[in-house]
Amino acid sequence: MKFENTFVALKVQKSAPSYKVAAYDEVEILDVIQKNIYNHQWLESLKEYHKGNEDNVEMFNGNFTSHHTQVVQLLNSFMHYGANGDHFIMVFEILGVNLLEIMKRYDYKGIPMPLVRKMSKQILIGLDYLHRICKIIHTDLKPENTIVALSNDKLNEIVKNGCIPKSRKKYEASSKLLIDKDQSLFSPSKKNKIKETLL
Repeated sequence: MKFENTFVALKVQKSAPSYKVAAYDEVEILDVIQKNIYNHQWLESLKEYHKGNEDNVEMFNGNFTSHHTQVVQLLNSFMHYGANGDHFIMVFEILGVNLLEIMKRYDYKGIPMPLVRKMSKQILIGLDYLHRICKIIHTDLKPENTIVALSNDKLNEIVKNGCIPKSRKKYEASSKLLIDKDQSLFSPSKKNKIKETLL
């Protein structure tokens, strides 16, 4: 994957050894997610999921990308050796607010049904990709771990203002499942190892 001339988000881990080990485990899981994007079985599933979606020319032509997994993507990772220790740094696509924040923006009175339907479908697609294709079990599905991907307009707002203005503007972006060090995703073989690391 080539990511040039774009903005990214950096996740900087604390320098304590236990955080470094947890970061390595997280990257292993994220690598599995990255490597399965063009899995033949997955591409066939995407064609079924988006059948009849002629409005989106990209999908209609079968040009699926990492964004169609509906799961956060790791773009790169590296070590930073600084004055306060060694920090493991992960590079991600920039994402927007989480689902809980969207619920708050609608004063907890309910998100409009068309948006709920769209996000629900995307979350289910993301879970299918994780469980069936990547063999990863999501154990912490909640609003805080469901993030919206940004449209180009929203990304430009962040570049200009430093944040997305709080409003009830229609969310055009797609939802993505989030992976973090706090046990949001496990492959069955990693579960005990990561729990021991986090203790």
